Formats: sequence, structure tokens, C-alpha cells
Amino acid sequence: MLTDMKSGSLTSCLERTAAAMPGKVMFIDEYGSITFGDFVEKARRLGRALRKYIDEGGDGVAVIVDKSIRAPLVYAAVMYAGSFYLPIDSTLPTARKKQLIGIASTPLLLVAARGQDADELGFTGMTLAYDDLEALASGPAGNADDGDGRDAASQAALSDTGAPEGGDPLCVIFTSGSTGTPKGVTLSHSAVLRYLEDFARIVGLGPEDRLAGQSPPDYVAALRDLYFPFICGASTCLAPKRLFSFPTGLFEYLNEHRATALFWVAPVLSYCAEFKVFDAVGLDTVNKVVFTGSVLPSAHLRYWQNHLPGAMFMNHYGPTEATATVSYYIVSHAVAESEDLPIGVPLPAVGVELLGEDALPVAEGEIGEIYVRGGGLAIGYWRDADLTARSFPVLTVGGRAAERYFRTGDMGRLLPDGNLAFHGRKDLLIKLMGHRVELAEIERAAARLDGVTEAICVYDPERTLLTLFYTGPATDGNLAKYLRMNLPDFMIPRRFHGLGEIPRLPGGKPDRRHLRDLAIDLAS
Repeated sequence: MLTDMKSGSLTSCLERTAAAMPGKVMFIDEYGSITFGDFVEKARRLGRALRKYIDEGGDGVAVIVDKSIRAPLVYAAVMYAGSFYLPIDSTLPTARKKQLIGIASTPLLLVAARGQDADELGFTGMTLAYDDLEALASGPAGNADDGDGRDAASQAALSDTGAPEGGDPLCVIFTSGSTGTPKGVTLSHSAVLRYLEDFARIVGLGPEDRLAGQSPPDYVAALRDLYFPFICGASTCLAPKRLFSFPTGLFEYLNEHRATALFWVAPVLSYCAEFKVFDAVGLDTVNKVVFTGSVLPSAHLRYWQNHLPGAMFMNHYGPTEATATVSYYIVSHAVAESEDLPIGVPLPAVGVELLGEDALPVAEGEIGEIYVRGGGLAIGYWRDADLTARSFPVLTVGGRAAERYFRTGDMGRLLPDGNLAFHGRKDLLIKLMGHRVELAEIERAAARLDGVTEAICVYDPERTLLTLFYTGPATDGNLAKYLRMNLPDFMIPRRFHGLGEIPRLPGGKPDRRHLRDLAIDLAS
């Protein structure tokens, strides 16, 4: 059993928590549940069985997994085997999975998803199915004797020596790239732990909490759902993906499993508000609602506040390269109709600078690019040293000693009260008719109109054409009228298009490239 907490790894946290509450339920999925004690015992056996297949060259293990208890079990097994994982969601299209497997370029593919056909993926390395690994873990490889005379105690010791240290890689999370090719972001144990421990302390998470996991297992936000149990003894319900298309059934699920904490992307909260789900089903036990990923319209947040008056609501911001969260803002008041929430103050271990094009600090109150420093930064981009060097420069800022930063590409401004305000993506700032225009400002304005669930604005420079795509029951006419009442003329889109849903990248962000192409096609 691991007892040395100096390593700062997730496995050491898991061992400590499981020892303190072995009989407590840790994870729940649609197939059943598992206690902390059973989880750690099974993860260690799987890790010992997996260890003989792990490449010593640091190539990691690509894992195709479904949203079930198998996800954290396999990830923990990979850690116990002395390696790190590159997660791929089993529900992605086959072509996308092939692409990610090619980028991962690992010698081992672990197919942990139920019913996943490895042959269709064209992988040329070694493929190991979860069921086969489980059989090995139940036999000699995972128990008494691995065939060369070592007993279970010796095998356990061998597994312990492969336990990760804090600075070791934990996982590689794939995100969308500006070139159209996904990027792999390598995160360390220490960065993830620092983030989770700070966040759990701020939110007030403990063993009495039960999370309702929304994110797919390959998304950076899933780190919360999967690993808060490791560090604070909370339980996680891995809610089936299909429920998030049926809000009434989703709320019934939350009540059935007595969920207390929701860490969800903002569009899911908006979707529930648009369907006025609280009018049909209330939430009995939820007392913490944390949202991220995009702007949550104030009308939708107010709907949630009105129906959960005693709950804590928090907006938070952060890119994958900074381990998901840079800053947070606790909403301690009833939001106003046209209010834009700030993204708040940095986490304790995070530093933020607002810099101009010259990499020097902008004047007080001015908009600058958000640069992040501190222990939450990623190790870098998977197999891309050049991009890592460009995106994680070492800078001397404001008389501080030289430090490593991450250029987020996001724009922000420091408010008089010390909170950060978000001003969109740097690549979403355009010049139109001599004016500097933030596409995010148009989107926020449109999202304030009742009947608009989500709005994405794209720009075609060849035609100097702004096109606004939106979801919800609003019409082109009333949306255009509303914007004319709230924005200057040069910021009013010339074209509006209602959609059944906003196309998204695998990580959940809007697919702006696809929408730009669609806008060009529609204009032609």
C-alpha cells in the first residue's frame, strides 16, 4: 500500500482516501457501482496485469473508453502500471478515432469500451481489450504468481515502484487545433492535483458530496468528475450521455442518485432553462452548480437561481493547457437581465498577466491577452516541441524573475474590484468599417434575448459579412430588432440563421470553422 504522500500523485491520494472509507460508494454508472476499497484493489490488479505490456520509452497508452466505471478504473490501472493515458471517447465517429490514434502514435491501444471493434480502427500496434485485461488480472498475472516465481507481495511491490511522481505525465487530452488537426495537451499529476485540491477547497467539496458527471471521459472537464473522489472522498455518478438530451429524465436521475454538485458546461444549463425543466421536476439535493465552457446567459442563470435559491453558483474559466481552470467567480447575487459575469480571480496557485502585442503589461483597465503562469501549466503539446515553445514562452514580466507562461489567446480586462472580465478570443477580434469588433460581444448580446439558447457569430473578410447562427425559438426578425436596440449599427450581423443545434468539436466547443464555411455557402 502506498503511504508516502510526498510523491503528489493521484494514486497516492487514491490509496489514502480508500483506506479511510473503503466501504463508501465511489462511482456509479448505469451498470452498477463500486466502493473505494473495491476500486483501488481492482485498479491495482489491472495495473499489475497491464504492466508487462507497457513500453518503457514513455509512449503512453491510448485508451478508447465509454462513460462508465471502466474509465476511471482503466486510467488508474495505467497509473499503477507506471504510465499515462491518452483518452479517446468511444462515441466519436470512427474517422475521428482513427485520426486521434494516429496522432497519439502509441505502441499499445487499450480498448476499454463495451462492444468496441478494434479492427475497424486500423491500428498496427498491440491492441488489448478490457475484458482480456480483466481476465489476466484475475489470473496469475494479477494475483499470486506471474509465471516466474514472484508471489503477490512481490508483484505489489513491483507495482508500487512504478507508481508515478508528481511531475510525471498523467494524461494527454486532445483539443481542437487552429489548423484543423487536434492537439494533445500533456498534463502532469502535480498540475491536476494542485487544481483539484484548490477547487475542492473553494467549492467546499467533501465526502458527503455526490457529483453528476456530464463531460465525456476524454474531455478535460472530466478530470473533476473522475478525480474529485480520489482527493476528497466525494462520489461521482457517471450520468449516461443520452439523459442530457432529455432534461426531465436528467433531473429525475439527479434526484434518484441524490446528486449535490453539478460541474457542467454552460450550454447544458441553458438547455434546461430553455425547456423550463424546473416547472416539471425540482431538484431535491443539488446545492453546488459550477459552469464553464462558454457564456451562460443571465436569463438562464437567473432561472436556475430562482429554483435553487440556496445553492452556490460559480462561473469559472480556463483552457486545457492550464489544467482546465485559471479563475473563478462565485455568483453571490441575483443576476440582472443584461449582466455579463466576470471570470473572477485566479486560483491560489495560478498567476495571470494581461499583456499586449509586445508582451508587456497593458495599462490599468485596458484589454490584453491573458497569459497564465504557475504550477497548473501543462507539460506541453504531445510530440510537438515547436508548438510547445511558441505557446509556453519564458518571459520576464513586471520585474518578476523569468517564468514559463501559457499564451491563452483569450482577451481580458482587470475590473476595479479585482475580477477579470472576459473579452473573447484574440482570433475573434476583427476590424470592421474601421472599428474594432469583438464577435463575443455580439454573441453575448444575442444570448440575452429570450428565445435564444446559444449564439455564434462568424466573419467572412472577403465579403465583410457578419453572420449570426443561433438556437432556440427566436426568429431572425426579432433577433435583428433586439440587436439594433442594443448594439451600434456596424456590429449588427447582415445575416441570421437559426439552427436546430450548434455544431461542435469533439471537446464540446462550437465548431466555428464549420460555421464559417456554412456562412460562405449560404452567402453564395
